[in-house]
Amino acid sequence: MLETLEIHNIALIENETIDFDNGLNVLTGETGAGKSLIIDAIGILLGNKVTRSLIKSGETSCKVIGKFFIENYVEQEFLLFCKKYGINQNDNEVIISRTFSQSGKNDIRINGEMSTLSTLKELSSILVDAHFQNDNQKIFSTDEHLKILDNFAQTTKTKDFQAYVDSYEKLQQINSKLLQYGQNSSDRLTKIDILSYQSKELSDANISQDEYDDLQTKRQRYMNIGKILSSVNLAFDCIGDNCINNISRAKNELFQASNYDDEISSLADRLASAQIELDDIKDSLQNYIQNSDYNEDEMQKIEDRLDIYHKLFRKYGSTVSEILKKQQSINKELDLLQNSANTIDQLEKEKNIILKNLYDIANKIEQYRKKYALSLCQQITKNLHLLGMKNAVVEYDFDQSDQKKLYKNGHDKVEILFSANLG
Repeated sequence: MLETLEIHNIALIENETIDFDNGLNVLTGETGAGKSLIIDAIGILLGNKVTRSLIKSGETSCKVIGKFFIENYVEQEFLLFCKKYGINQNDNEVIISRTFSQSGKNDIRINGEMSTLSTLKELSSILVDAHFQNDNQKIFSTDEHLKILDNFAQTTKTKDFQAYVDSYEKLQQINSKLLQYGQNSSDRLTKIDILSYQSKELSDANISQDEYDDLQTKRQRYMNIGKILSSVNLAFDCIGDNCINNISRAKNELFQASNYDDEISSLADRLASAQIELDDIKDSLQNYIQNSDYNEDEMQKIEDRLDIYHKLFRKYGSTVSEILKKQQSINKELDLLQNSANTIDQLEKEKNIILKNLYDIANKIEQYRKKYALSLCQQITKNLHLLGMKNAVVEYDFDQSDQKKLYKNGHDKVEILFSANLG
């Protein structure tokens, strides 16, 4: 039962809290008062589609919160739902909130925990019987036929049904474990080949965080040295022998000219000083180049090693830590698969025992349902006769074609058959 409904920024409604009483609650108001918006808000809680047009003008998001009381007839189904999805149980109530933003973000929470739209829809089918336009067409769904029968017979409260649910959950757990080993031996061998390749690739790479950090540091230093040496080499070439020889020749020519003009003598002296300075600079540049620890072969080794890391980043994770965790996971799964024969045999034996138990319980549930199906059909037929449909007949048909197939609520597939007239 819906006890409280909070609506925030839904169309014309800014903030509104509605408390519902037991029994019949009626919403009245003139056209445009917002009755349909309240129904829309309830629909949002049940998992219906939300559009941006519902968000109040000028706001960035809308929000609906609903507090539900868990009725006795759905308590068992609700507890199974909470157990299935690991949701905290707050006595006999559940609080659902759903926020929708202009960006399209959908935030769903059940008892404060984040959830998905599909989970919300599954929960709403337990909490609420909502009847909207065209909902009468649900009667054509055979799944609804079984729900109608189980609600009438209170099937979910029987010991047999609870025992079936527990065994069915164990079966699902075993099937999940078996799935880890592959659907069959062929799938298992294929998975072992893939994991073996990945394990060897990571083992051969032999990576570590310390090595990666050291490689990055060395690479950066070598890259800086490479840029410096490139400039130094270019400078050395520019003031090479040709440059100095030209200056020496110019100096000698000026000294000869100074015999005829004293003013040129000072220029020749300055050029001689420049030649000495350039010779010294050239020697210094040569020493710098010779004493540099830059090594192209070493730089290439660093690049090659880092390339291995980058390839692994693309395949196994964006950091060294993630890759190492992935390596542990791969090795663990590989070891599990390579030593799986005995475990699989044991799981298959457990599965067969559980299956036998499930088939036995499912047969008991079927007989229980058949008993109450007869009673339900008699009551429906009686009411139809009171409505003037004297020849109406209603029956429940139990499909016996595939009773080996098990569902979460038994192995029954039922259908309501109706005839309004004789023949």
